[in-house]
Amino acid sequence: MFNLIPWKRNQDQSSGSRSLTAKPFEQNLMQLRNDFDSLVSKLWNDWPLGNNQWLQNQLGWSFNMEEKDDTYVVRAEAPGFEADDFNIDVRGNYLSIRAEHKEEQENGDRGSSYHYGKFERTATLPAGVDAENVSARYRSGVLELRLPKKEEARGKRITVQAT
Repeated sequence: MFNLIPWKRNQDQSSGSRSLTAKPFEQNLMQLRNDFDSLVSKLWNDWPLGNNQWLQNQLGWSFNMEEKDDTYVVRAEAPGFEADDFNIDVRGNYLSIRAEHKEEQENGDRGSSYHYGKFERTATLPAGVDAENVSARYRSGVLELRLPKKEEARGKRITVQAT
């Protein structure tokens, strides 16, 4: 029976006697949770699909956003598409990029082949993007979007004067 409950020897300071007591239930529960979280973290960090960057590298697709003084530049690797395959939406502070490509080819006596590709990414944009002036360019498998900032989002440099 004593092996089911974590017991600890405590020494009573006033009488000097020693007794067996159980840890408070909350401490045991917290220790169990910490051990479980640690186990899950170790497993998840070593698992290849736990790291989204690994998945993007394996598929050859990456999605990067860079902030410049007056614009945001978004680059998405999406090989195998044409410029007409893309559908780009900016709504509020969300950017959605979708591309779908279907191709069917007749191979004469050997039948036909069918190729299908799909790319979809959604990102939250910072406030102050001028959605009316967004431009997009697709070249060599890389989609590049330029999202200009509104005037109030660009900020203003303030000079400091010495007194």
